Amino acid sequence: MGTILIVEDSETVRSELKIIVEGLDHTAILAANGAKGYEQWTQNEDICLILSDVYMPVMDGLEMCEQIYDNLGDRKMPSILMITTETNQEMKKKAKEIGISGWILKPFNPEIISQVIFDILKKD
Repeated sequence: MGTILIVEDSETVRSELKIIVEGLDHTAILAANGAKGYEQWTQNEDICLILSDVYMPVMDGLEMCEQIYDNLGDRKMPSILMITTETNQEMKKKAKEIGISGWILKPFNPEIISQVIFDILKKD
């Protein structure tokens, strides 16, 4: 299957997402903030999906996505699913402009996350 990067500052949420991802037979790579997430993305060319929070220390999720977009080179932009408490419509609009694939609010339902991951990766 594929490699999924999980970028989340909450260790509990990171662990829960890892369980979901690995339960779908994907490999999970973990990062605690956007800067570490960007670093992981630069080091792992097989990442097909990024699950990211928005608000994190050091670098937030949207900044990380912009960094990835700005530094794609010859790589394809991975699908990105934001998993956040943020409901601001302007922020969602900005995320869509960056190329974010989806936006799921916390607390989330693991079955819904599993289905969304399946649907996103099926399109790729």
